[in-house]
Amino acid sequence: MTLRNSLLDIVIALSAAGVFFFLWRLGQISPDIAQEDSLLEWSQAVILFSAVLVLLVRLAICRPGDRFFPFFFLLLTYITVLLREMDVEDYPLPDLLVFLGSGVGRDILLSAIWIAYLFLLFRKSSKVVVFARSFLRSRTGAYFIAGVVLYLAGLPFDKHFFPLSREADLLLEECFESLGTTFLFLATLWKWPVF
Repeated sequence: MTLRNSLLDIVIALSAAGVFFFLWRLGQISPDIAQEDSLLEWSQAVILFSAVLVLLVRLAICRPGDRFFPFFFLLLTYITVLLREMDVEDYPLPDLLVFLGSGVGRDILLSAIWIAYLFLLFRKSSKVVVFARSFLRSRTGAYFIAGVVLYLAGLPFDKHFFPLSREADLLLEECFESLGTTFLFLATLWKWPVF
């Protein structure tokens, strides 16, 4: 890792902390931003959708072969998070899309795709360890893991684990999820390691 990359990581981490405190303060001034279908949830959806688009482009232009699996892993992860965040049943969409994008239909669809993906991945089991090791050591993997950790950090607030007001819980959950989705998006931008 070069000094330039280390400095970039420090700048990104400090910027993330600044954004978190900015969102926290903004939420204290205007608690409406953390409500369902408001500013923070919509910004997360836009960021995740942008990440999906970036991954679709990268998937379309990647060389056939082993790089398909890491791109598809991220793509499937982001689509899963996006569908769990969006309440598609609240929009005027065809019944089939509402069924596939929410509730039991969404869960069955995503489970089937994940099972098929894992089946194909483990058929190339010799590549799985190489992929995992390379991914976890890469900048892409680091930002992906940071995004997942930040996303998971919001769960206790969603479940009201701490003795905070409902508004504070909701705001902290959305702040963590907003930063998590930003890091998930950053993971799509970096050059993939060679497998």
